[in-house]
Amino acid sequence: MKNIMSINLGITISIEAKLKDWIGACLQAQRYLCFSDYSYVALPSETIKNVNLSILQESGIGLLSVHGKKVEEILPAKKSISCDYGLKYICKSY
Repeated sequence: MKNIMSINLGITISIEAKLKDWIGACLQAQRYLCFSDYSYVALPSETIKNVNLSILQESGIGLLSVHGKKVEEILPAKKSISCDYGLKYICKSY
């Protein structure tokens, strides 16, 4: 029988997309850090100017700009230090 802790779950990247509410997106992206290795907020390119980048940087959350079919990484995400293996396992099981 295999120990659950020996299963390689790979890398998980979560993205919270919003049209305007970057603060709400940031809060949700922070929750994702509990079960994801990396977490991003995705916003339309015209909304990016409203974002306080220092809040995202402090949280380790990345920022993606979306314009039509083009996606650009504005701020890279940092690897989560709060990612829980058990929560990640549950999420990957669905």
